[in-house]
Amino acid sequence: MNKRTYIILGSVLAICIISIYIVVCIFTRNGYCVAWGTPINYEGTTTFVGILSVIITFANAWVLYATLSEQREQNRQLQSQHFIEQWQVLVAQQIAIRDSTKAMIPIPQNNLSSPQTFTGVYCFKMIWNTYNLLKEAIERGDNYSDWERTMYEYDCAIENIPEYMEYCEPEQFENVINDIDYKHQIAYIGHYFNIKGGHCSTDVFSAVEAFRLIYERYFQSSSTYYSHLCSMLLFLQQNKSFYKDRIDDCISILKYNLCQAELLLIKQYAEYDKQNKELILKYLFKQ
Repeated sequence: MNKRTYIILGSVLAICIISIYIVVCIFTRNGYCVAWGTPINYEGTTTFVGILSVIITFANAWVLYATLSEQREQNRQLQSQHFIEQWQVLVAQQIAIRDSTKAMIPIPQNNLSSPQTFTGVYCFKMIWNTYNLLKEAIERGDNYSDWERTMYEYDCAIENIPEYMEYCEPEQFENVINDIDYKHQIAYIGHYFNIKGGHCSTDVFSAVEAFRLIYERYFQSSSTYYSHLCSMLLFLQQNKSFYKDRIDDCISILKYNLCQAELLLIKQYAEYDKQNKELILKYLFKQ
């Protein structure tokens, strides 16, 4: 029994003892029934015993209530523990799906070399990096289909770095080189995904379109990553009325096992999958 049950039982016992003592004091005093104003006889004794019976019955009722309450609490704790164990199994399955995810991802530093294969957490980090470059390529609205022209522009940019840069601070020169290299990375990813531009894109459109291309290439046909994730959140939704005090624990367990790139991609997926958007934002991003 827990502390709460012991307190209830102790209180009931104390009430019974005090009540019996008070009744004895009221009803009997030197063989005289004070309450009825007569000597103790059959009628007085019967009344006295009846009152004691009421007290004992009341005490038994409280003991029974405490026992049932304790049993309900134990059952609730067992059910809650079982719920958490079920959730941990689902999280383990999600992590297994994540760790088995493989993708051939283009590396912008390698000019049109074969994409490299990445697995697990590192795969999601590289996909997130590719998504950001692709979003930028779409937003710029340029045509990246002509790779030879893109490479020519890149080489010219390197060759035409102003001569005075040689006399600048190393950090300033490095920033110029990094800016040229970043634009080259954007062009490389734009070419890889056959971005032809031709229109001015908003930030919202470029984000949704970039994720659509990423999702269709890496997740739609082979991965159960997002479908399993949505099934997990639906499991929480269906049980929230019974285990509302454990929902936050469940979300903490899930987030603890996800890397930052996964969470960022999941948020973008919510914008792509309108059917599950509310479910994802409600539990993972508190909206």
